[in-house]
This record gives sequence, C-alpha cells and structure tokens, in this order.
Amino acid sequence: MECMRVLSILSSALLAACATASATEDQASDPAIVCPHTDGLIDGPYVTEEATARAIALAIIEQMQSRERQAEYDLNVEDDGAFWTIFQSVRGYPRRDGDSITVMMGGGGLTMRIAKCDGALSSMHWQR
Repeated sequence: MECMRVLSILSSALLAACATASATEDQASDPAIVCPHTDGLIDGPYVTEEATARAIALAIIEQMQSRERQAEYDLNVEDDGAFWTIFQSVRGYPRRDGDSITVMMGGGGLTMRIAKCDGALSSMHWQR
C-alpha cells in the first residue's frame, strides 16, 4: 500500500514537472504581447498572425499601386516583437550567380509597420 502511495506521488511530481517544462518552452518560443487595457474595449492583441498582417498590408497596397506594379514585387512579412514589418522587395532578388549573390537595395516598394496590439499602421514609406 505504501509503495502505491509513493508511486502515485512520484508520478504526480513527474507530470507537474513535464507540464511546467512544456509551458516554459512555449513561452520562450513565443513571447506574449502585453497590450494596454482601455475601458470598454476588447483587449488585444488583434494582429497575432502573419496572415492577418499580410491581409492588412495587401488591402493598403491595392489602394496605392496598380496590379501591374504589385506584380513587380514580393511581399515580405517579418515578426518584430510587438509589430509586424511588411515590405515589398523586387521580385527575383537575391539572385545566386555562381559563387556570388546579387542583392537589390531599395527598389521603390512600399514599407510599413503594423502593431500587433491594435493593428495601427505606422512608418509607411516608399523605399528608395
């Protein structure tokens, strides 16, 4: 009987340790975004996924560029903590040519930041 009790305690302790380790790993790989609370409003973050940031950026780009112009660029989305950085890069770059890599600086595409907490758009400009 005593053996069963010890076994039960050990298995409970092992399960608790595994759950804690798993939760710690999840937090380390995806740090939580803490958004300010505003009374009467739903707390964010509203734009937690790359697909949502991409959709917002595309809606803005479609208002500012023709389809022909959009076809010249790839749309890049980078996770910058509390923001998404979205930028257009000239399609086809970087390019590998033997032992060298050719990159394009600028290229005239649109760049913007989207806040994960509230979806606010900032730092929008044309690249040189």
